[in-house]
Amino acid sequence: MQVPHDHHYVSKGYLRGFSCPIRGRGWVWTYDKRPGRRPKCNPVRSIAWEHDYYAQERPDGSMDCGTLETAIGTHIEDKAEKLISELSRNPDQIENLRKEHRHFLESFVAFSHTRVPQFRGSLHRMLSEVGSYVGEIYAGVLAGDPSLASKINTSPPQSITLDSMVDGASLIAKSLSQKSAVFVYSSNHLFITSDNPVVVAGNAAAGHESQIIMALSKNLAVHFHAKNGESDFLVRNPRESVVEEINSMIAETAVHRIFASQNIETLENLIKKHSAVDL
Repeated sequence: MQVPHDHHYVSKGYLRGFSCPIRGRGWVWTYDKRPGRRPKCNPVRSIAWEHDYYAQERPDGSMDCGTLETAIGTHIEDKAEKLISELSRNPDQIENLRKEHRHFLESFVAFSHTRVPQFRGSLHRMLSEVGSYVGEIYAGVLAGDPSLASKINTSPPQSITLDSMVDGASLIAKSLSQKSAVFVYSSNHLFITSDNPVVVAGNAAAGHESQIIMALSKNLAVHFHAKNGESDFLVRNPRESVVEEINSMIAETAVHRIFASQNIETLENLIKKHSAVDL
């Protein structure tokens, strides 16, 4: 079997839920927050990926480029994306959502937060800073033995963040299981997503006061919040301002790219509002 090397940090199946109706299910409009970039309609296979992004080093020093990528697809993406597609077509199912199916969504949302370069990059920078600090300490201690000092590696490999990515997602999913969820279904005004698709207010992994929002498809979004005795419920076709507020938070959280099913002026204005003018 051919080993995949184009590893998506925003899954292709999920992005198909934001497909452009003119070009077909495999295409989305891509907006870029960086100045001077015009919207483009791209196939989902060509966006939100990096080469060997989930590669792991084996004990013999060789790289395993396929195991984690395949496991993510089998155990997280396939189950959740099938469920999201069904709920987007028939949102009435949400009010009787089985615990097992809710768990699929919790895991998918949690992993969607920790798998992106924004999260892994922050972890890597933190570990690099710790490594540099430790290196400075040992450099002083081993100053008299250059042969030992030269063997200290203070720059961690990118793959070191993979364990934290998985462990962090597990903690966040557990937190989501203790929250209430408001599902927002809109057939008139459509949701967007991005290269950093999960909006977090507060600490995602700790504390019941944090809130997590994610557009699951162009028609469906979920908002996890403190339970306060409430059960999950569905809001159908809310006011346009509700969808606009959710989209605004998604656009603000995006690092560079925003993905949508439409190319319309209101979206271009939203992207301009949240443009990364300092990049």
